[in-house]
Amino acid sequence: MRRLWLLGVFLGIGWAQSVPVWTDLAGPRPNRALVFGQAEYGVVLVHGRAYNAQSWSRFGQALSQAGFSAIAPEHTTPLDLEKARDYLKNRGSQKVALLAASAGAQDAVRAVNRSPGDWDYLILLSPVRIESAPLIPTLVIASQDEPLAGVARDIAEGTGELVLLPGNAHAQAILAGPQGARLEALLLETLTARSQSAR
Repeated sequence: MRRLWLLGVFLGIGWAQSVPVWTDLAGPRPNRALVFGQAEYGVVLVHGRAYNAQSWSRFGQALSQAGFSAIAPEHTTPLDLEKARDYLKNRGSQKVALLAASAGAQDAVRAVNRSPGDWDYLILLSPVRIESAPLIPTLVIASQDEPLAGVARDIAEGTGELVLLPGNAHAQAILAGPQGARLEALLLETLTARSQSAR
């Protein structure tokens, strides 16, 4: 029995799925990505300019433990995000959402608008100004006193859904601050509802 357990750990079966692993995404340039879990509903995590893929580690593990697949690519051009989506779909995700923070919102919206039928949902966390409105259902989240709260309000006017949290933390810093537990619960609740409606 112990040999089967060790084989499962080696192959990434069972509880070992919650441990993130690095993978290389195919493409014209090297792009490493952190992968969390394996499930029917996947989430591509897009960091902002001041962050990197590793900055999603804690939340990626929370997604995996809640029954989602997630991937956080280091490079986040629209093509990189499409490759990350395809990676999740090749591993069994039937539907894939995007969660983009700060400057990552620009490339996330570009990726969505290039092929809206290939994405299920978009969450923008403290987004910077974007070129055009997203063509899929979108939730916009920001801190009410952060400098980009007005931008979040403007984007939400076109998408219809806005959540403003207390404080002035920006983007992924919200997850690390006093509103972190509330934001994590909101994200997991929203994605759970989307995954159930996708069935």
